[in-house]
Amino acid sequence: MSRYRIGLWSAIGAQVFTWAALVFLALWPYTYQGVSAIAVNSNLESTAVLLRAEQPISFDRQSFNASLIEVNGPGVLLVLLVPVAITVIALSAVAFQGLNRRLRLGMLWGSAVLMLVFCALALFSIGIFYVPATAALIVAAIAGIARPMPQGQHSIP
Repeated sequence: MSRYRIGLWSAIGAQVFTWAALVFLALWPYTYQGVSAIAVNSNLESTAVLLRAEQPISFDRQSFNASLIEVNGPGVLLVLLVPVAITVIALSAVAFQGLNRRLRLGMLWGSAVLMLVFCALALFSIGIFYVPATAALIVAAIAGIARPMPQGQHSIP
């Protein structure tokens, strides 16, 4: 397999990984889990608003689950689109052969570094979901931006 194909398929893989992470994080209903506790007066004969310290109090506990959009609103999709945009830059650097080679190389390595920084900054929250895309971008950058060889020609090992 040529270096161009490795770079192209790695960039496509990074794009697929970021879209998968976006859909998973946005719609998975167990992104946030927790337990809410509401104080309940166990002595039901008194309906006073203020409770004395001597009265026993119990807690009504309820577990809840919520998706990222339910908790943070639809504006969180803008944050989730940042890695997608970074991988679009990398994919365009590999796919568009008409651009200057240095520009394409800068776009590819720049997007790989940006994705690595994004993963490092968000590692303890959503960054772990973007590690496969980051690895694919690094592979694409290492493979380089070799020009596709015309049909019928083979590279010399």
